[in-house]
Amino acid sequence: MELCSRHVLVMEHLDGVKLVDGIRRQYRKLAALQGKSLEDLEAERRRFIEEGKFKFKSLDENRAESVATAWWLYLNDLLLAPDSNVLRFAYNCSVLRWWYGPCEYKRTEVPVDLGHLLELLGRVHGCQIFEHGRFNGDPHPGNILLLSDGRLGLIDYGQVKTMSFQNRVKYAKLIVAHRRGDKKEIIRLHFDELGTVTRKRDTEVGYLMSCFYNDRDTEDVCGGRNIVSFVDWMEKMDPMVHLPEDFLFASRVSIMLRGMGKAFGLQLRMSQLWEPEAAAFLKAHDIDY
Repeated sequence: MELCSRHVLVMEHLDGVKLVDGIRRQYRKLAALQGKSLEDLEAERRRFIEEGKFKFKSLDENRAESVATAWWLYLNDLLLAPDSNVLRFAYNCSVLRWWYGPCEYKRTEVPVDLGHLLELLGRVHGCQIFEHGRFNGDPHPGNILLLSDGRLGLIDYGQVKTMSFQNRVKYAKLIVAHRRGDKKEIIRLHFDELGTVTRKRDTEVGYLMSCFYNDRDTEDVCGGRNIVSFVDWMEKMDPMVHLPEDFLFASRVSIMLRGMGKAFGLQLRMSQLWEPEAAAFLKAHDIDY
C-alpha cells in the first residue's frame, strides 16, 4: 500500500506526425514550386555529398536562408507567379468580380524552419539537463513529433536519466568553456572535474574527445575522418578507461541532436545551444565562472 497514491499518470494525445515525415511533406511542396520532385532534391543532395561538394550550414546561415526563402515565396505569390496576387487584386477590383465572383488571394506555405526547430530542441534538452537534472537520454527523430499547430511534441521518455547537482555544475562549466574556446580549461575539466580516465592522459586527444562528445564534430576536431574512424582513432591513441555515466548520457544527447542536424544539412555546435542554459544555471546558484 505504501506504493499507492492518489496521483494518476495519464497520456495526452498529440495531433501530429513524426518530425521527419512532416518535414518531407512540406519540402515536397517546395520541390514542386521548383518543378522538381522531393526524390529529385534528395538525389541531388546525395550526389553532392558523394562528390564532396555538399556544405553543411550553420544555424546562422540557415536562419538567413530561411528569411530569404520566406521573402522569395512572398514575392513570387505577389508578383512573379502567372496567377500572382497583383493580378488577383486587379481582377477583384474589376467588374468581372461581380459577374464571376471574387478570387481568393494565394499564400504559399513557408517550409519548416529546420534551424529554428533544432535550436529549440537543443534549448529544451539543455533546460532538462541543467535546470531540472532529468533528461531524455534517447532523443532520436522518431521520438519527436511535428504537431498540426507547428509545435513540437516530445514522446517516449523510457530512457530518462538524472544528473546530480554537483555534476550539473561540472558539465555547465564544460559547456561554457567550450563556448569560450578555452582549450586549457576544457582539458582540466575533462580530466580533473568530470573524472575522465584514459590510459595515457594525452591532453590533445582529451581535448578532441571532449569537443567531439560534448560540442562539435567539425573538420578541426575530426580531421576529415567519419565518426566511426574518429572514435577508433581516439581509442587507438589513448584508450578510454572510465567515463562517469552522468556525462556519458549527456554526451549521447549531444551526439544524437548533432546527428539529426546533419541529416537535415545543418552543422550544430552544442555549446552555442546549451551555453545560455548552462550559464543561467551557474548564475542562479551564485557560482561565479
